[in-house]
Amino acid sequence: LRLVMVPDVQIAATGWDWDNFTYPRYELDFAFLRAYDDDGQPVKSPNYFRWSEKGAAEGEPVFVVGRPGNTDRLLSMAQAAFHRDHRNPTLLTLFNELYQAQYAHFQANPGRQAELLSQLLSVANGRKVFAGYQPALNDEYLMAKKQDFERELKNRMEKDKALYTEYRDLWGKIDGAAAVLNERFTAYFTHQITPFSSPAHLILAKKLVDYAEQMALPESERAAPYKGEKLAETKSELVLQVPDMDLEKLRIQAHANFLAKVLGKNSEALKIAYGGHSGEKALQYILENAAVASPGKVAALIEGSPKGILEAKSPYLWFARHAKAQLAAISPPMQDAQNTLDVQNQRLAMLIFEAFGTEIPPDATGSLRISDGRIRGYEYNGTLAPAKTTYYGLWDRYYSFGESAYPWGLHERWQKVPPGLDLSIPICFASDNDIVGGNSGSAVINRNAEVVGLVHDGNLESLAGSYAFLPEENRAVSTDSRGLLEGLRHVYNAVRLVKELENGGMR
Repeated sequence: LRLVMVPDVQIAATGWDWDNFTYPRYELDFAFLRAYDDDGQPVKSPNYFRWSEKGAAEGEPVFVVGRPGNTDRLLSMAQAAFHRDHRNPTLLTLFNELYQAQYAHFQANPGRQAELLSQLLSVANGRKVFAGYQPALNDEYLMAKKQDFERELKNRMEKDKALYTEYRDLWGKIDGAAAVLNERFTAYFTHQITPFSSPAHLILAKKLVDYAEQMALPESERAAPYKGEKLAETKSELVLQVPDMDLEKLRIQAHANFLAKVLGKNSEALKIAYGGHSGEKALQYILENAAVASPGKVAALIEGSPKGILEAKSPYLWFARHAKAQLAAISPPMQDAQNTLDVQNQRLAMLIFEAFGTEIPPDATGSLRISDGRIRGYEYNGTLAPAKTTYYGLWDRYYSFGESAYPWGLHERWQKVPPGLDLSIPICFASDNDIVGGNSGSAVINRNAEVVGLVHDGNLESLAGSYAFLPEENRAVSTDSRGLLEGLRHVYNAVRLVKELENGGMR
């Protein structure tokens, strides 16, 4: 495979995080690659989707071929409640704090925004996803329907002697495991020290504690990195690795805020790690009191006895030891509960199939599927979203936001409407295909197996599709095939590529 073309970031992700998982949308999000054979020649195959000359009209049936995202639609009520009350809110709080840190850093460094953008958008994407999950789980109507389904499933099981014999213990095991997660998940997650969730200072503290515990053992009992020739290499890595100190300071505050919001301002974890502080006070507390903030103190700890590290009252070292002890107690029952759910969810899926047959599809797992739907708008925000958007909207947003660089600015080649480009041609469309945030890059085809678009996103309402599909407002968002060709012709002057797409090959 060889890359043929990708568009500018600003036209592929117009609006950036603000427009991510939204509609109406105005962007050309695509990439073209060409397949070559063993002799280095472009592959000639009879198996491909031809490009549609006219695209698809509103109301026309369309099909998405590819890999949708994962779903949790068949989860038991107990597990759905765990997601709603514990898992999702905890993760959303973390993403919110990390996003605030990344966004503040992005705004403070206008000269580095191209470099920092991918980090920002990665966190922003997770933030929107977990925020989008909650409306479905908090929707009384939707949860009532889910409760009715579970009740009907139990009724069918109880009326069938074979099913009852096989599955009568199912909900008891699921409920018991879910109760363990409800009780322990928050403590389990907040005491994790990982590069994603934790500042570099805390990562170093964890490494120092691991080092001290290993060095307190006889050499024969130590793990491989802590003995022989590898010991020197391990010690050399016990340094603070902070490529950007300004961002690190923001991440320290984000971690303190996360603990305060999830565990409470009077929690033991917050007191140990940050002296009970959050925000700027927490940062100042770490810089003034944490041994890992001083290269000299770190060197002295390494050269001293393991006992010095394991008994230090330095905030992050203390928290690293505290977190390790907490996880030692929490992790085994958490893992047992998760293992139970993994097994029982397979049994639950089998019961649903035996009780309902093919009437209810299995949860999506990222495997290949074909989704059918129609191009259509929907009601949102007190108004109506059109089924298709046009190039007019692209430049309207550009000028409406003052031609600014972030986030609706355009690359210089797009800033002026090029001669010949038809502004009335659609650039994006919405359809009620069920993609669950997946299918990025999948072809949208019509009934003649012709390409009419490329999927690149879903709307905000589609995020709730992880738990239930509501066709009234759940939409896949795609780049329109006609709009894509219009951009290739008049902005990129990619005439040869356009001909290849229209002809189904190079001639």
